[in-house]
Amino acid sequence: MRVCKRIIVLFVALLAILAGCKEEANEPLQEIAAILDSGYYTLVKSLIDSARTSVELMMFLVSDTTDNFGEPGGLLAAISDAYSRGVNVRILLHSIGDIINESAVQFFENREIPLRIADKYSHTKLLIIDGKTVVLGSHNWTTSAFGSNYEASVIIRDEATAYDYRNYFNEHYDEGMEP
Repeated sequence: MRVCKRIIVLFVALLAILAGCKEEANEPLQEIAAILDSGYYTLVKSLIDSARTSVELMMFLVSDTTDNFGEPGGLLAAISDAYSRGVNVRILLHSIGDIINESAVQFFENREIPLRIADKYSHTKLLIIDGKTVVLGSHNWTTSAFGSNYEASVIIRDEATAYDYRNYFNEHYDEGMEP
């Protein structure tokens, strides 16, 4: 319980800092909110399901998102559905050492979803929806992250912030390797 409270305090401090940065730039932050523990899965699924133009994912570990990896109702299935709807989808995964995301790589390759492998150790957990919404934090796409770990992420609905993270994503995606 103490660790959870410390994480929450740290995130509140981070949120205050981020909000302060936006005020200094005279750009009002549209929305920033904490996503804690298992609340991440439902929120992210609804964001992907509602995507109209783009989904960009940079993820360290994708080992399982449902009881049946990639099956209907899961995050990978939601990405596949978005791609089928004509949404521009790009994925950048970590795949070095003992974290190789083999099943996720296979899933995306089988569906011909644009995929790159990070050219170096990539611990980032980043999702950008429609160039306007950013989800960033500690959640990997694993069963334990969605159900049993203490995890803390944030959702930021702000085009200027999303623009910065898209530039970050693009830089690393462009440097990424074909699987």
